[in-house]
Amino acid sequence: MTEKTLSNQLAERLIGDPRQSIFFVGYADPDSPGGRLKAAQRGDQIQLDGQLPSRRLACSVKEFDFSAHAPREMLFEYIRKVAPRIVVLVHGDPPAVGWFADRIAAELPGTQAIIPEPGKEYEF
Repeated sequence: MTEKTLSNQLAERLIGDPRQSIFFVGYADPDSPGGRLKAAQRGDQIQLDGQLPSRRLACSVKEFDFSAHAPREMLFEYIRKVAPRIVVLVHGDPPAVGWFADRIAAELPGTQAIIPEPGKEYEF
């Protein structure tokens, strides 16, 4: 989650909203925006982009210990178990992301899968 990436921009939009959560599933360099976010506590001021002001962290931040090589079936089973209203697919090559979106649409009709387009704004 480095500056100017889609995941960084999404986190910037979520950190001030106590109704939102940000989940980490892998390593983040402690000096990166992701590392700073993982180390922060609710109420802390945090800066995810050097060109933007710091903001108060209000959302929940959690870390899950998934292997970097977790099979997609295992990840999908987690999505099935949690049954979120929306899944935002921000990592992976187009065929892999498409597989998740198609599988979610076929097996979890109450869950919307979003593959965000750079520069496009989304409201949830």
